[in-house]
Amino acid sequence: MTVNIHRGISIALMITLITLQLSMAEMIVVHSYGETHSGIAYTVCDTLYFLNAIYIENSTLNTTLYMETPQNLSFNSFINQTVTTLYVKNLVFLNRSKHYAFQIKPNSTFYGFFLAKVVVCGPHRAMLLRTIKRIIHSKDYRDLIIEGKANETIPSEIKSKYILKPHRVVVEVLKPEFEKWVKYMFNVSVTNLSKFSLAVIAAYYIYGQFYITYTPSPFPRPIDYVIQKRQGDCDDMSRVLV
Repeated sequence: MTVNIHRGISIALMITLITLQLSMAEMIVVHSYGETHSGIAYTVCDTLYFLNAIYIENSTLNTTLYMETPQNLSFNSFINQTVTTLYVKNLVFLNRSKHYAFQIKPNSTFYGFFLAKVVVCGPHRAMLLRTIKRIIHSKDYRDLIIEGKANETIPSEIKSKYILKPHRVVVEVLKPEFEKWVKYMFNVSVTNLSKFSLAVIAAYYIYGQFYITYTPSPFPRPIDYVIQKRQGDCDDMSRVLV
């Protein structure tokens, strides 16, 4: 089977767009003062553009393939993400799964893409970055809080949708390695970490390639393979982390 999916093009373009957005953040940020949630000002909306393109040559597949598609999200009305599609070529939107997709047949060539506008609204970015920096660089991770407000309550909506039973190999193989790494790096047990601290450090551990070496692939790898081989791309890392 010869399937050449040039994800690098779409990833590079997406990174360029995001980098441009971040470098011009002060020019495009929309401030909405006065609205609050749990006493924290709901101050900024950031606008990004998500481009996902795919090109296939000489496929032997005869199936439907799905594109990674940003979703409309609301985390307890604290952080909201709204997605608007601006342009689509050769793709269809599946209402049931909320993804763009396309049919591919053997010995065929396919090219398609979509461009979406993504608006993310929530607390001011500076506060969130300041808190994350404190966690990563602080020598004491034990009772860190956000701007004087405890962060130990996880909204039930997020629990039900995103906190699921972890894969067996995550518990048996990855968890002990992570616990040893935390103890070695920060001289603290994971049992002494706040939930927020644990989330930030776990993301730092996975995406920082302390355990998984970044290895690109056009297809998702099984979690068993990713953890045992310690190889995966950003999608594989995200599935392991979640």
